[in-house]
Amino acid sequence: MKLSLLFKIVAAIALMVGICVPPASAVTIKGEAVVVAMKGTAQYTSNGRDWFNLANNAVLRPGMEIRTSKDTFVDLFLNYNGPAIRIESEAQVVLAKLDREEKGLDIVTDTYLKVKTGSIVGYAQKASPGSRYVVESPKEIVTITGTAYTVNALGFVVVTSGSVTVRYAPNGTTFGIDVVIHAGFSFDPTTGTEVATNPSDSDNLIANVNALSGNIRRFNLARGAKIEVKAVSN
Repeated sequence: MKLSLLFKIVAAIALMVGICVPPASAVTIKGEAVVVAMKGTAQYTSNGRDWFNLANNAVLRPGMEIRTSKDTFVDLFLNYNGPAIRIESEAQVVLAKLDREEKGLDIVTDTYLKVKTGSIVGYAQKASPGSRYVVESPKEIVTITGTAYTVNALGFVVVTSGSVTVRYAPNGTTFGIDVVIHAGFSFDPTTGTEVATNPSDSDNLIANVNALSGNIRRFNLARGAKIEVKAVSN
């Protein structure tokens, strides 16, 4: 199945989440994530002990952890470090790093997410050279470049466009093996190989990304932001 995705966001980022314009010299800026939509109940913590209820419009910072209950999802706008992810039902996710640095005309980003349980759905825009976008699960480290994806804590990875590299460490091995997963394929941790994506999994990913993009559009337009969001299609 040939898939294409255009998910371009042109917005006044500073207006939306209160990020200041960085100085001309290269300075690492810590990003933020904004809850643009949610269903059900979710909580967050900054120290791993004290948990607080999550609500729409909440601003989350690097190092914070989110957990969702049954029949819950949380949509996060990650600004330069995304643009967006959906934390699915009964998941636990850490926003380990949301850094960015301006180098001349380029914005170099460093995004690191940890999926401890459950799944996340996300879209990673094509980034400047030197950037990285990584999703870690208990079984693997997934390097993502410009694609819509699903990463599950059990090791399953689904890709709709572009490609991702999965470093899989079966049975607790230290170094693991690298497997490149192409558009329309998935990573199966039971075999450690690339396999054709089940059509229902692909359809579910597309539906989730489209819903996520719609929620971001409504969130940003409500704040007067100029934005363009196009949905995923077959």
